[in-house]
Amino acid sequence: LGGDVCARNTAENFAKEHNLTIVTLPYLNNHYRKCDDGYGDIRLKEVSPEAFVSLIKYADFIFTDSFHGTVFSGVFNRHFVVFGRDDYIEMEGRIKSLLQLFNAAKCFCDSNEKKSIKYIDKIYSETVNYNTQILIENINASKEFLEKALEV
Repeated sequence: LGGDVCARNTAENFAKEHNLTIVTLPYLNNHYRKCDDGYGDIRLKEVSPEAFVSLIKYADFIFTDSFHGTVFSGVFNRHFVVFGRDDYIEMEGRIKSLLQLFNAAKCFCDSNEKKSIKYIDKIYSETVNYNTQILIENINASKEFLEKALEV
């Protein structure tokens, strides 16, 4: 998560309520952020792409504000919510489009109501079954396009 205090507090309160451990990546891109100081139960400094994907694949719940966190949460049918980012507002369009593909628009927390434990508990209590078939079709179409364009 970025520096959104409300999102971080919501994640902490949710974790406490559900006896979950918060795993964070505070040194993303080798850049330390003051907002990460003391945040989370487990702080991982160096995380390979494989480890990043594995963390999402086996998580009980994901709080994210990143496109990649959203993609892998949906692909692995994990419970998750996505918060907007004030410092990277242009990413919201991509995330919202992706959530539409997954039929998971409700996972985008863009209001105080949706940032509440009550709202997130509702998502957590539902069976996860995101529509990833359309994503797979888009991936295959992209691969075909690139192969033709690059004459591979």
